[in-house]
Amino acid sequence: MHGPNSTQWTLAALLAFGLSACGYGVSGGAVNLGAPLATPLSLRGTVHSGSFPLGGANLALYAMTSGSGQEPQPVAHGVSDATGAFELTGGCPSSSASTTWIYITASGGQTQTGNNFQDASNTAIELVAMLGSCANLPAGVTVNELTTIAAAYALNAFITGDAIAGGTPGFPNAISTAMLLVDPDTGALGGSLPTAQVCAGNAPPFNCEAVSKLNVLANALAACTASASSTASACAALMACSTANAVDNGAGSCTAPDATLPATIWQAILSIARNPGLVSSSGLFSIAAASNIYGPAPSAAPNDWALSLTHAGGGLSEPTALAIDGSGNIWLANYNNAVSEFSPTGAALSPTGGYTGAGLEESFAIAIDAAGHVWVCNEQSSDTVNSGLGTLTELASDGTVLSGATGFTGGGLDFPVAIAPDLAGHVWVTNFGNSTLSEFGGDGAALSPATGFTGGGLSFPAGLSLDAASNVWVADQGANQISAFSATGTALSPSSGYTGGGLDVPQGVAADASGHVWVSNYYSSSVSEFNSQGVPLSPAGGYGGGGLATPAGIAIDGAGNVWVANYETASVSELAGAQSTAPGSALSPVAGFTAPALLQPFAVAIDPSGNLWVSNFGNDTVTEFIGIAAPVRTPLIGVPRAP
Repeated sequence: MHGPNSTQWTLAALLAFGLSACGYGVSGGAVNLGAPLATPLSLRGTVHSGSFPLGGANLALYAMTSGSGQEPQPVAHGVSDATGAFELTGGCPSSSASTTWIYITASGGQTQTGNNFQDASNTAIELVAMLGSCANLPAGVTVNELTTIAAAYALNAFITGDAIAGGTPGFPNAISTAMLLVDPDTGALGGSLPTAQVCAGNAPPFNCEAVSKLNVLANALAACTASASSTASACAALMACSTANAVDNGAGSCTAPDATLPATIWQAILSIARNPGLVSSSGLFSIAAASNIYGPAPSAAPNDWALSLTHAGGGLSEPTALAIDGSGNIWLANYNNAVSEFSPTGAALSPTGGYTGAGLEESFAIAIDAAGHVWVCNEQSSDTVNSGLGTLTELASDGTVLSGATGFTGGGLDFPVAIAPDLAGHVWVTNFGNSTLSEFGGDGAALSPATGFTGGGLSFPAGLSLDAASNVWVADQGANQISAFSATGTALSPSSGYTGGGLDVPQGVAADASGHVWVSNYYSSSVSEFNSQGVPLSPAGGYGGGGLATPAGIAIDGAGNVWVANYETASVSELAGAQSTAPGSALSPVAGFTAPALLQPFAVAIDPSGNLWVSNFGNDTVTEFIGIAAPVRTPLIGVPRAP
């Protein structure tokens, strides 16, 4: 999986700031570190394991200015009292309180069982909560297992060593997602998630699985938190079962091949968030069964520990392709004549019916250029516009139409189905109807001839991607081959295209930063890999496994790993990319990553926070897999790169 190695959080980092381990009877202290402060803050809260207080926990408050390139700064510390309560005073080390983010850690301490505290401090206890910006902190804070899980999943791409830090927009968007999942004030699940009562009904809504997964993971962590020491059986089992490729031994224990196991609860949940398809699902479920603090929980172990939320509204109507803008907003083309827009946390930003007009009709593809303009391929048009052979729509970042009432035509447009912008500000389009390639300027003027660019083996072209040299790569659905063109529209591939590597009705194509090209094969349920010269690198049957089945949309994340939407089997697959020692090897489970809401997933895209977004053609929704991928700089122009 992507991301840095598991965080090595220890008490040593906190002791460096003058903390000492204290017994549960110590009163919650309020300590000011005395650093130059621009915005004073005072924070009260409690540390809990479920409903039990955590006394004697070492608290540290950190501030980080987004995009500053600096490490988070400790601004306050203290110790919780016997009731788990604490009060911290300090301040933000920045005059920009709205872009300075606060988080809190709680390490060590003792939990209460019945009316008694455990006799020893459990050094495996390490809990975290994201609190938002310095300018808008919650009135109080509850630090517990749920806040820890939300922070680990939403922000795992921004955690390195002892620090949680990152740039805009990915880092602040990820913080918003963490606070959407779990309310840092109460420590309970966020208000936008369905309630336990609703999920227990006869027709549970979307996202009840997310509620169940959050609760069962919290119970697994709580089993360790409630233990007397880090060597207790529940803690040992948690550390083993949360490592990649762990094997369930039954009875709530696992064998882990990795000699370096997590040492704390925080490291364990980070490992789960970073390896949701490789940790032991059944082992973690068994551990959770011993702790029934959080509910409702599922009656059986899930397929994987990927955490997803599904969003609706905004005019979604048979959504096809999707693209992400520079702010992290998600844009979707709808086959039923509309464009939808969602915020980085899944709130609908477009009207109830979506953005309409401008020639939008049977829209199959969408892309965003460097100016933030949204481009959409319309497979068909009215008979009076381009003889019914489709158009190109351009919208401003607020949904305003830039391409006129009927959209752009010319340049050989003939049932356009894929689109991608280049570094020169142009957009490239594949024409399924006449097997050509079109190019347009940023103003919508056709740059390709009236018949489009031809040759190179083009045959019912579907997917489209640009490499780092601005060469255009095309998946030819009609001839089991791929084509390549230069930035001037000259064919680079032979008249028969590039073949081999398992190509079988290629559907999508994506170029990576290393110069390799990846293709999804709809019929053979595989993925093919080619080098920059069109030489196949994958075997004759392509790469398989990881749940690959009728793959359609394909995307590369910021670490070079490959993500694919499996249209007919309602799952998402992840494969190791060209940077791996085993390119094409499966990183997703046997059935792929699944979610109840997935239905005919058509396309995938990765945002700057590392969330994977999937359009569900079959039920008019979009699903977000939280923090599962390596972040990508957006909008995507050329090859994907880390922000």
